[in-house]
Amino acid sequence: PKPKELVITMLDVDQGDSILISYDDHHMLIDTNVTEYYGNVKSTLTKMGIGKLDYLVATHPHADHIGSMHKVLTDFKVGKYFYTDLDTGKYTYQNAMDHAYEYADKVELLVTGDKFKLGKDVKLTVLSPDEGYKTENVNNVSAVLLLEWGEFNALLMGDAESDIELGLVKKGVIPDVDLLKLGHHGSYTSSHKDFLKTA
Repeated sequence: PKPKELVITMLDVDQGDSILISYDDHHMLIDTNVTEYYGNVKSTLTKMGIGKLDYLVATHPHADHIGSMHKVLTDFKVGKYFYTDLDTGKYTYQNAMDHAYEYADKVELLVTGDKFKLGKDVKLTVLSPDEGYKTENVNNVSAVLLLEWGEFNALLMGDAESDIELGLVKKGVIPDVDLLKLGHHGSYTSSHKDFLKTA
């Protein structure tokens, strides 16, 4: 990426998520998929000359999103590791958390209203999940991120399903976005028509 240029890269990890956001020599990786596809993640970051991630985001504790977090944490320097509040009790989740506490500079929980910046100009706001939100649907604890850079914005839904989408519509927090990363890989459980009309 050139200075002051925002680049959003959707990494090829098959049926899963891994999104790299770069701006002015600052980098954020959102999800990593399973270890089978980690080679694609590592080679992309290496080819781009990335040795440190300002942020590593685990949107929610499903293996197709956090399966190789432990490898990223050991192979790259990580400033902050962000996660959402649902301990599934499974090895993949615990392995990621153990490595985060060992290798990341800081580990922080993401909840609605949290704000942070990538560099000086890229703003990120957490729209979901709400603090204390409880559910048995792991997809619905996904970190939903609104990215704003000048007049451009992007909405990254993780695997959030229609219940969350409609809740955000009701709150009136969904802007008219330039880029929408569909929830749950475009599955029928997400992308409710009322949500799509709003976004």
